[in-house]
This record gives sequence, structure tokens and C-alpha cells, in this order.
Amino acid sequence: MKTLLNTFAMLVIVLLAVPAYASGGGRVKGTFKFYNRLIHYCPSITESRNCSGSNYNENAHNSYLPVSDMEFDMRVNGVKVATFSTDVSGDYDFNWYYPYSGTPTSAVIEGFMKHKDGRFQVLKQDGSTHRIYTTFSAYYDYVNGGEATGYAQNLGTRYWGTIPRLITYGAAWRTWYYAFKYAGSLLNDFDGLELWVGASSGSGSYSENNFRITIPAWCYAAARMTLRA
Repeated sequence: MKTLLNTFAMLVIVLLAVPAYASGGGRVKGTFKFYNRLIHYCPSITESRNCSGSNYNENAHNSYLPVSDMEFDMRVNGVKVATFSTDVSGDYDFNWYYPYSGTPTSAVIEGFMKHKDGRFQVLKQDGSTHRIYTTFSAYYDYVNGGEATGYAQNLGTRYWGTIPRLITYGAAWRTWYYAFKYAGSLLNDFDGLELWVGASSGSGSYSENNFRITIPAWCYAAARMTLRA
């Protein structure tokens, strides 16, 4: 009996010594940027052109630019705990919630080259998604139904290097944001465009054989109606 009581006492001590968390959550903020090598900029620096009104100048080439308006997920221990998006400047600030018990480790933020409103997405050459991600250790701001303090875990700026599909996303975003804004129907209604890119590393330039655009069905139908008119 004494041995049984001693064993029970040791078990209680062990259980109390192990940190056990119930459901909880937190807040994360930061900035995402990518290294841009997209050509066809206005060469005001090397050729002294007047680039007044240009939305893409030479100083934006071979430099880090924001990952703008991209949709991301956050996962904790493999469980999706939040969906969020960056803004035009590549900044994000969101709350997350983990509904299970356990320590909030193995956190990952991942994006699939998709515009936050579904306007366009950059895919691999076979039409599958291309994942970009960053890993970190997440911290609870509140546990066991406690009240959130509003503390934000600041991840700072995450820089991605030369990734052709990410550069393609930047080019597509620039086209949608700067060119389509002058045509309300395109800016507001255009969605579902797919850009299939074969290259995944290298200088950021591609062969035409490794690039494909899939036009949304509504856009194709509208084009046919226009041709018939």
C-alpha cells in the first residue's frame, strides 16, 4: 500500500512538472519581401530617361520589393490556425487560435502564390501549387480561455531571394494593381487567372515553352461575345 501511495505521489509530481496547455492563441505581425529581377523597367538611372509617371523604375530592379496582397496560412503543429493576407507594402498583422492541447511549436506561415481576392495565382508547370514558407516558434498570448493581452509577436522582415515564380507573382500584381485600376470592370471583376511557370530557380527569366496562361471561363466567354458583336 505504501509503495502504491509513493508511486501515485511521484506521478502527481511528474504531471505537475510537465507544462500542459489547453487551447490558446496569439497575434503575429511582420513583413514579407522578395528579390526582384523583373526587366522592362524605365531606365532613368543608366539612360537618364524622364520616368515621370512610371510605376516601375530602374531602382526597383535588382532590389527587394513587398510581397503584396498575397494570401497566407499559419499552421501550428500541422493544424491551420489562421488565414491572412499581406497589404500593398507586404505587411501583415493577424490573430491566430489553436484549439487543441499541447505546446505551440513547429509554427509555419505558408503562401501559395495566390492573390488575396483570387484575382490570379502563379502555379507550377503542371498546374500544381508552389509553396513559399517561413518557420518560427509561436508564443501563446493567452491560454485556457484567458483574455488576450494584444501582445504581437513581431517576426520582422522575411526576405526571399530570386524565386522566378515569386517574381512572376510580383509582375502579375503590378499589372493588376497599376494597369487594371484604370478599367473598373477589370480591377473589380477580373479573377481566376492562372499563370503556369516552369522555372523555379535561376536568374528569373524563362523560355516561352515554360510559361502558360490559363484564362478564366468568364473572360473567354466575354471575348467571344465581343468578337461576335
